[in-house]
Amino acid sequence: MKNYFKDLLNLSAPQMIGSLIAFMGSYIGLILVSRIGVAELGSVGLSVAILFPITTFIDRVIRASTSEFSALSDSKDELFSYFWNVVYIGCVLVLIITPGIIYLESILSLFNIPEILSGITYRYLMVALISLPALVLLSTLMCYLASQSIVSYMKKFGLFSAFVMIFLSIPLTSMEFDGETLGAVGLSLAITVSYYIMSIALSIYLILKHKDMNPGLPKKPNLSISLTLLKLGMPVGLSALIRLFSYTFVALTISSIGTSQMASYQFFVSINQILNIVVLAMATATLVLVGKKRGVIGTVSIISFSAALLVVIIAVAITSTAYIFSPYLFILYGLTDEVSYLCSVIFPIFIIDAIFLALNNTNISILNGLKKTNTVLGLHIFFYGLILIPLVTNFSGIFTEGDLITVWIVLLTVNGSLAVSLALTSWIYGMKNDSDLKLLEEKGLVAS
Repeated sequence: MKNYFKDLLNLSAPQMIGSLIAFMGSYIGLILVSRIGVAELGSVGLSVAILFPITTFIDRVIRASTSEFSALSDSKDELFSYFWNVVYIGCVLVLIITPGIIYLESILSLFNIPEILSGITYRYLMVALISLPALVLLSTLMCYLASQSIVSYMKKFGLFSAFVMIFLSIPLTSMEFDGETLGAVGLSLAITVSYYIMSIALSIYLILKHKDMNPGLPKKPNLSISLTLLKLGMPVGLSALIRLFSYTFVALTISSIGTSQMASYQFFVSINQILNIVVLAMATATLVLVGKKRGVIGTVSIISFSAALLVVIIAVAITSTAYIFSPYLFILYGLTDEVSYLCSVIFPIFIIDAIFLALNNTNISILNGLKKTNTVLGLHIFFYGLILIPLVTNFSGIFTEGDLITVWIVLLTVNGSLAVSLALTSWIYGMKNDSDLKLLEEKGLVAS
């Protein structure tokens, strides 16, 4: 088990460090916005709740689609064709999503959200829409480089990303336009510009440092390749979309309760983003290890236990540290007394929920590594699509300010139930994988 701990940490550390460094730029921008006012912080929370499912869906489709890249290293022309077809898929998804964001103002009016909150949120998302093509190229480039074992750039690239974000967010969040401080909209603009700068910078790095791996100019779209890639990517992307879209309903419900309640929710979202970066890196490492070792009897269960133990330790360490230093974080964010009180009440629930989410990501990676993506999709449809969204939607009309805890308890219950289901499912499929291997071994079809 000690060896698997080491393998998981070695595989996840470069991505983890690089992503954390890059995130610090956005985090500083968020703190600057939060100090402007509760409405600005709450609008970022609502905007992220709407935008994050979309960007994660696109990113997961791209990540899963690029899982075939490593097998094409010996055929450069085919590899480059696959690269550009992934980019085309991402761009088509952006085009499909665009009308929904453009007409979002009408959708938001259906919920009882304070006008100041919905207004800032709409402007934030209209600016963010411009960033999506750059996000597609950036995600594809990073997955492409990782598939070819090119990861040495990540720490420096993370530092560069953080510098760009800080350099842009400080002036843009405080800039005034038409007599108003840009605030959250300025943060969205900073993120958008930084995506374009980072995608251009990574393209230049690929051209200068790895000329033999440069995909070159865009290739002609290939329908057969695109359908193959979509078959790989859509189950993974839809699972993430359903899970995160249910959180959008949670955010809309909390927004209808009040601006302070939404600000408290965004406070926890910002902490969870740090945790997610670490957990996602660990989940990616788990997926790689399971994919490599699933042909060896008994290894899937050892990897599963090792990964689960690591993510629980990480989740407890990060959330407990945030809880201990929460009074200082409240001051750093410039939270009002009301928002600080709400955060203090919710914190214990958040810590338990964060552990469930970390375990869920790990077990999802194990099942994906065992090629059980449709099973993961089915569990997400059941728990989030058929349970969480209807619960939150039905309760949204009767929530009062005192019912914020009820929303979190509903969320905790669903995530906990899913955690148990995913753990049992990954254990069952792990045991089945071992029994299938033993049967093949007895028949002499695989080496013992």
